[in-house]
Amino acid sequence: MPLIVHISDLHISELGFEEDVFIKAVAEINAINPDMIILTGDLTNNGYYSEFIQATKYLEMFDAPLFAVPGNHDARNLGYETFEELIGECSWKLTKDDEFNILVGKLMAEEDSFKKKVIEEMLKLDDEDWIFIEKFVSKIKS
Repeated sequence: MPLIVHISDLHISELGFEEDVFIKAVAEINAINPDMIILTGDLTNNGYYSEFIQATKYLEMFDAPLFAVPGNHDARNLGYETFEELIGECSWKLTKDDEFNILVGKLMAEEDSFKKKVIEEMLKLDDEDWIFIEKFVSKIKS
């Protein structure tokens, strides 16, 4: 079974970011040797270019493949553009053996129907993908 680590809300900035706590967390995560790390937003505190530069240096400390999406703090000050320039795409779809899928993306909408449209556009999902997602979510909920 794959081991997936989830982290979020690093809030890297000049003030308030506790580097020693982060480095300890990196060591603990690397020690368990996960198959992948998913980082779901707020890498930075203010979306400043300099914060993203620093974030790239911190993220290089992880041994496992890392998949990240931006959060609302990352979007500040044109942060979405910087995120894509320095970190990677704002959403992604990972498929393994045509059965195991992970979909991650930043959503800013409140209505489910609008969220679905945003996801479809970001990830280019078709009806078959939605059927898989609905089945997967129903299994989790039961």
